[in-house]
Amino acid sequence: MNAVAEKQSDTLEPISQSGFAHIPLNNLTISAQNIRRTDRKADLEALAASIKSLGLLQNLSVTRSGADRFSVVAGGRRLAALKALAKQGAVAKDYPVPRHILDDAAALESSLAENVQRVATDAMDEVDAFAALKDRSFDASAIAQRFGCTIRHVDQRLALAALSPKLKAAYRKGDLSLDAARAFCIEPDHARQEAVFKALGKPVTHAANVLAHLTHGRMRGTDKLARFVGLDAYEAAGGSLTRD
Repeated sequence: MNAVAEKQSDTLEPISQSGFAHIPLNNLTISAQNIRRTDRKADLEALAASIKSLGLLQNLSVTRSGADRFSVVAGGRRLAALKALAKQGAVAKDYPVPRHILDDAAALESSLAENVQRVATDAMDEVDAFAALKDRSFDASAIAQRFGCTIRHVDQRLALAALSPKLKAAYRKGDLSLDAARAFCIEPDHARQEAVFKALGKPVTHAANVLAHLTHGRMRGTDKLARFVGLDAYEAAGGSLTRD
């Protein structure tokens, strides 16, 4: 970066009463007009991990609170995540944060709209997204690190990627619960999954019922004979196991 570019990055952009600008992180505080009072730090580590990996994907909305100070009315968790990253040394304390500048009259409505008009990502949409990342050679550990979730959570979502497309469609229609969908994952054969699903009453919500149908005629690993033979010896002799 040349000297001119460096100088530009250290100065505030001209700010109108309403518009976009980059503002140093240490010039930002939470606004009293931000309506979120609870869960301000919910899943903060996950959010910080996402920002660290992908950058800030959504601007914050602010109002002017001083000559060079601004209050965040929408995006308090993003602000907290950025400050946590600055404390860790992952970003600079004066990291240039993209902000939408609002006038005072629009501040409360902006905070309300952002916190009310939101829909959480559907579990099966997350399954498809994680599966697409796996296809791009991301392993569970890399996906977990980029999105700040546990490897176990990623593994569970990736397991659901093996569901029959018909069962995924049934979940999206409300004919299959998430717990029951997880139970189907012990059976890799789509035709078998679909046959059991067809045989069950709708909606299918009980995982135990699904497991009972899929494991009918099979011996549990806790059975006395299974414990006597030993799972390792059974597999070594060519026996097959189904693991949940």
